[in-house]
Amino acid sequence: MFIAIAGSFIMTLMVIAFHYYTLRAVTSLSEQFSKGFKRNVTVVSCIFCIHCVEIVWFAFDLFIAYEVVGLRGFEEDFSGSVQAYLHLSASSFTTLGAFVSTPKENIALVLDMISLTGFTMLTWSATHYYSIFSR
Repeated sequence: MFIAIAGSFIMTLMVIAFHYYTLRAVTSLSEQFSKGFKRNVTVVSCIFCIHCVEIVWFAFDLFIAYEVVGLRGFEEDFSGSVQAYLHLSASSFTTLGAFVSTPKENIALVLDMISLTGFTMLTWSATHYYSIFSR
């Protein structure tokens, strides 16, 4: 359990730092456009790409946890394919929880941390988007 929590915490800190610096870059980029369609599309596209990168990072975190560290915890057979890790990561990050295999034990803790981090990053991005366009 300690490994699941510690690994997830480290990954979360990395994602928070990445998110902070990329949102700063998005702000700088958005200032190159006047308010309007180009600015909106640029900011939304950048934020979308930031979230996609974070989902991939968490998929890699799940891969390391499951394949390398050996954390187990699925009720049904888990395929371990790239698509399966990306699906788990995206479902957790967006807090949808649409899992093919029901997680339990240590993997459930990792997925819970991904959900909490994803919800926070999505909310942060929405707030940042609002602050860019409210100036």
